Amino acid sequence: MEIQTVSHEMLDDETGYIRISEFSEVTSNQYKKAFEDLQDKGMKKLVVDLRDNPGGLLTAVCDVLRQIFQKADRLHRRQNGKKKEEK
Repeated sequence: MEIQTVSHEMLDDETGYIRISEFSEVTSNQYKKAFEDLQDKGMKKLVVDLRDNPGGLLTAVCDVLRQIFQKADRLHRRQNGKKKEEK
């Protein structure tokens, strides 16, 4: 049985939400499927939630990051409650 490490939903008409609970062998593929599903639903913006994620396989982290940065033209992050924008 495959452990579900990625969940997703549309927050509104434009904003997709992906939650990654841990990084394992299946995470990269689950992320890809979630991203494609959200795109099919009209996603224009994406929130990736890593809160309370204990980590996991470094290879899985790198695989997901490659997918994220390949598609991103602008990144936003929050640190200590303050929004920071990066290109």
